[in-house]
Amino acid sequence: RYGVFSHSPFSSPARMHTSQVSRLGLAVALLSVHASADVLKVGAGQFPTIQAAINAAVDGDLILVDESVAATGTSLVNGKAVSIFREGDPVRLNVNGTIGLQVLNLDEDQSFVCRGIGFNQDPGSASSPPLSLSQNDGVVWIERTSSAAARGVALVSFCEKAVFVELEALSPYFQDGNGPAPPAIDLLFSQAFVFGREIVGARGRDAIIGQDGFPDRTSTRGGHGIALRESLLGLFGTEVEGGVGGDAEEAGGQCPPGADGGSALFLADAEASVCGRANVLEGGLGGLEDGP
Repeated sequence: RYGVFSHSPFSSPARMHTSQVSRLGLAVALLSVHASADVLKVGAGQFPTIQAAINAAVDGDLILVDESVAATGTSLVNGKAVSIFREGDPVRLNVNGTIGLQVLNLDEDQSFVCRGIGFNQDPGSASSPPLSLSQNDGVVWIERTSSAAARGVALVSFCEKAVFVELEALSPYFQDGNGPAPPAIDLLFSQAFVFGREIVGARGRDAIIGQDGFPDRTSTRGGHGIALRESLLGLFGTEVEGGVGGDAEEAGGQCPPGADGGSALFLADAEASVCGRANVLEGGLGGLEDGP
């Protein structure tokens, strides 16, 4: 009914050599401090939105988000080596739209840092995760962030060096859409490192019985904690849990079982590899069956 670690039946497991983890040192080295950087303030300062500050920033600039900022639209960082820090304690910003932060097209000598900013996403209007990292050859560093989103928290695709430090990625009940619930973190053709805190896949959708006594929809599998396709993952000191499977409903005199829970880690192909230490991995529980 549930699994800690699962691998696609169409492939065989692959190994990630520990020497590849040393590339993290390269990632950190590329995160340099610019003495001539400008500081752009959002909220009580110069700019009304994060996006306005990003538009005005140049490589090396630091964007400070004031504690008064509680919501955001989509903030797009396209090929700019900037840093976005939250002043004060970390916060979850309410997302007005689908994506809270999108980072793409960083060159190899560029880096992006986001610290202390996470997202709350409305499950009724969301169609994708609130954090999207794509087509980045440079370092993307996400630190001290907590997000909750029904369709997964982060989609990382075609990124050479994505680093998450003190990450909390939670997916609540998955109510809409077809198929299994999405993973909390989805890695596609990327290399990523995760250090600490908690990642939980979305809960599967429950079955609903129509007025005729037959299912209008069936229950679905819980989301995986982290899913990988042709990706390398270094995982350290992190609790990862698959989402709970959706509950079943009695229909036509039949009592079907609930849906399977998601895996903590799901490797979709032979090119997907994981290494790490000091982690807690737990598969999601299967959903409840209904009937006598």
